[in-house]
Amino acid sequence: MTEKEIDLILKSFKWHVKSYYYCIDKLNDIAEQLSGELSSPAIRSVEEAKYQRGTQIYKNRTPELLDEEEKLIKERNHHAYAIEMVYDLIYDLENQELNILDDYYWHCISINAMASMYSYSNRNMYYKIQAIIEKIAKLK
Repeated sequence: MTEKEIDLILKSFKWHVKSYYYCIDKLNDIAEQLSGELSSPAIRSVEEAKYQRGTQIYKNRTPELLDEEEKLIKERNHHAYAIEMVYDLIYDLENQELNILDDYYWHCISINAMASMYSYSNRNMYYKIQAIIEKIAKLK
């Protein structure tokens, strides 16, 4: 795996985690709808529902829900695989290296701010991040 690929994987990690939890929430919503726990609000007519704010009329959408559930399961598995790949990449790193990657990729702290946090110059902080990525590339 090249250093650019590792950099891209680490940059996309936060998005994969957020998307993973979004998929789980949507799957839970679909499970509630499929189990019949959700029902339509009390409405006298469909015409009345047009004028009520926020009212959703639930129809029998079982086939659509099953298709959406299948799609979300595939998407969730894709995100889980990407998250696991990052864990495999960073498994052998030391705590300080993990903290640097966490600050840079997860918390999006600039190199200038990180340099002052870790008492490095801006150039040395950049080289430190590159050295960590090179170390990952050598290990994998």
